[in-house]
Amino acid sequence: MMYNENGVAYAPWVSQQLDEDAIIDMLIKKEEGGKFEPSKTSILDRGEIESSEGMRWRMQDNQVQLAWGTGGEADNKGFIVEKRPSYGGDFQEIATFEEIAGLISKGTGGGRYGYTDPSTAAGSWIYRVQDCDSEGKKNVLCQCFVEVQTEKEQGQQIAVAAAFGAFLVAAAAAGFALNPPMDY
Repeated sequence: MMYNENGVAYAPWVSQQLDEDAIIDMLIKKEEGGKFEPSKTSILDRGEIESSEGMRWRMQDNQVQLAWGTGGEADNKGFIVEKRPSYGGDFQEIATFEEIAGLISKGTGGGRYGYTDPSTAAGSWIYRVQDCDSEGKKNVLCQCFVEVQTEKEQGQQIAVAAAFGAFLVAAAAAGFALNPPMDY
């Protein structure tokens, strides 16, 4: 269900959160017409994390700042932040609740969390956050795509915007000169 013909997961961060065997068993029982109780197949379904608002990011002083929140956390010790290049490769752990106090769980009520990546480099990155329970089990909670521009790219973008603005001003002036307002 979650894999292409080559066995590669369409959404690897989701496939790690699902109990595919439980889903298959549920579908078989449904086809057989038997009575079944839907199983809890994801960390949100199991109630380990009541809700997640996803991850947001922004650039601050040439560093990526990440933010996310949860609506409730049962048996969560804290969070682990990882990143990898967008074109592929393995995720590398860049921060953990064992080293950074701000990533320790705020308890059953959940809360808002954040992390600033001091190793920010130009390029396209995928950041993800995993939660870790008291048994050491990790589940992907959220992730986001981040495009970090070089200073040269930022300068080029500003130059293009300025040139476009100048073009619009020149076009408005030419339009006014070719079609001046009428006196009544």
